Amino acid sequence: MKMTLFLATLLSFQLVFAAGTQPKNFHAVDAVVVRGAEPTKSNISWLQDLGVQTIVKLDDENREELSWGIPVEYLPINRFGLNLSYEMVTNILDRIESAKSKGLVYVHCQKGADRTGLIIALYRIKNGWSIDAARAEMNAPQYGHSSLQVWIDLKFEEYAARLVQEQTN
Repeated sequence: MKMTLFLATLLSFQLVFAAGTQPKNFHAVDAVVVRGAEPTKSNISWLQDLGVQTIVKLDDENREELSWGIPVEYLPINRFGLNLSYEMVTNILDRIESAKSKGLVYVHCQKGADRTGLIIALYRIKNGWSIDAARAEMNAPQYGHSSLQVWIDLKFEEYAARLVQEQTN
């Protein structure tokens, strides 16, 4: 607990001193994972100054960032979730966990709201949060989750239940 508090404090100091502009919808998830919208080229120096070592890219709208200097885990989820399976979700969560050993991880989709919100909510459950707490955070207004993206809510309920079931077995 003390180490988590220390790391969160350290991250907040990094946020203050990073140069450049932060990506839209930027939020800290924990001491080693942050989330937000797709970065622009002007956001990359800010992310580098922050200490981001890996970008987990959940959208396929723009591939330009793949050459901007921070290693990218390219794990695209279709805008309407048509390609999203439970196996894909567990692969994404495993890749985030693996990337954490290298340092700060930035998880994003185009707007940092729906696909990112889903994956971060499931990441929370994998890391001990209740389904209710993860759902509440996913739907919190500051993250911008659209109620029109019904598939997000359906996938969340299905995959959250499976994650919890696997953790209890």
